[in-house]
Amino acid sequence: MVIVDAPCSGTGTWRRAPDAKWRLTKELLSLYEQTQKEILSRAAKLVKKGGKLIYITCSLRKNENEKQFDDFLSKNPDFYPEKNLNQRFKNLIGKNFPEPILNGCFYISPAIFQTDGFFFAEANRK
Repeated sequence: MVIVDAPCSGTGTWRRAPDAKWRLTKELLSLYEQTQKEILSRAAKLVKKGGKLIYITCSLRKNENEKQFDDFLSKNPDFYPEKNLNQRFKNLIGKNFPEPILNGCFYISPAIFQTDGFFFAEANRK
């Protein structure tokens, strides 16, 4: 298993650090997105056949999350999204995850969990 805790805009932390949004620029967001793409590409090479790649950010932006993950999957046909995340959460917390889990990824919402916001995606290597 390879875990990527990617550098990101940190929009999921704005609940406790609202001033952080004023430090973001278009250039910085673009740099984060490019860096995430490069890290995912490098990390994929470290995943053995039958292994897992987990991608995590503390961003709530689709460009840093689903878009990155979907782009990664489209360029790496030997990976496919994990389909059993709901069951895994049910086993861990005794109930279904309260938000939709789609295509191997989900958000942890500050509104539901009273915590920072996170994005989580999991892909398996064929």
